[in-house]
Amino acid sequence: MARVFITGSTGFVGCYLLTELIEKTDIKDFILLVRDREKAKEKLALSIKKASNKGKKIEFVTGDVSKKNFGLSDQELELVKNSEEVYHLASNVSLSRKWRDRRNIFQSNLEGTKNLLEIFKDSSKLKQIYHFSSAYACGKTQEIVKEDWIKKPARFRNPYEESKWLSEELIKDYTEKFNIPAVILRPTIVIAANKEQFRDMRYQTIYLFSRILKKAFDYNHEKPIRIKGKYSDFLNITPVGDIIKILLEIRKSKNKKKIYNLCCSKNLSTRLFLEGIEQGIGFKNGFPVVEKIIKPTRIERVLNKRIDVFIVYNLDDYLKWDVSNTLKIRKKLKIKERDNKWLRNHIKEYMGFLKELKLKSK
Repeated sequence: MARVFITGSTGFVGCYLLTELIEKTDIKDFILLVRDREKAKEKLALSIKKASNKGKKIEFVTGDVSKKNFGLSDQELELVKNSEEVYHLASNVSLSRKWRDRRNIFQSNLEGTKNLLEIFKDSSKLKQIYHFSSAYACGKTQEIVKEDWIKKPARFRNPYEESKWLSEELIKDYTEKFNIPAVILRPTIVIAANKEQFRDMRYQTIYLFSRILKKAFDYNHEKPIRIKGKYSDFLNITPVGDIIKILLEIRKSKNKKKIYNLCCSKNLSTRLFLEGIEQGIGFKNGFPVVEKIIKPTRIERVLNKRIDVFIVYNLDDYLKWDVSNTLKIRKKLKIKERDNKWLRNHIKEYMGFLKELKLKSK
């Protein structure tokens, strides 16, 4: 019955993970690093109640991953160091390419990982660190991304990808020098497990992208609205529920692999994803995808500026991951991969959710 330490427990994946660890494992003690104790208690109220009902204990320590020792007191640090398992999810997920945002991304992602490793490098109690990286730590590549250490890419699309690759390099270094037991998890685009989670995902990944397109439609649906990019099979998604199920199975395994690409074996279609948006909002003129927009309308200029961080992905048409380690677990747990039809219907349902949300706010 391990004591675990979790960073990023108030994030979307972190909340889901905490609930599942409480309900489906023998873990008794949870130590959560949070920035604001009161806000965290409010957000995690249901998890706290579930833990209490099961005779389990949740403790909060207030700190910041970007600070040495997370800015914890000696007493808090000693409590954290006594953890047997660590789940490191805290991360700045901004895809911004602006120089002023780069520092914050690196402070959270790279320095945060370094600070964590420094805390646990000499631990005699630590059994496992589970580090949440990203499938996009591979940057731009024409090679299949193996479930192994990644050689430095020729180019990263943004500081987020670079910070994740550098964090993995840091873990590699610490595992070699200090024999730290670490498992790296690389999810692709994390999506909601069900429609009840739509509200929590409104400002993330494909859901934010969809909301921006819907706003463009609300301003002008008399003509097609062009998007810069390519029609390609490039989207790779993983529902949060699948990620946690796979993680819990990894946790039980006696022969853990070092790295898992938490991806689907096949990329999904950008075209069908956009069809789901168009059908969900009733946009008959649609969002044509073109590599170059000649004489953009005002709404096209505004829209493409707002989705600028996504366009670097829209323009790519190749990125594939080896999922051998993950696929074995999927088969064992009978977790089916989502297909194009599912994605189209899922995002169509999400657009319906946005309509309902707008009506309720009036």
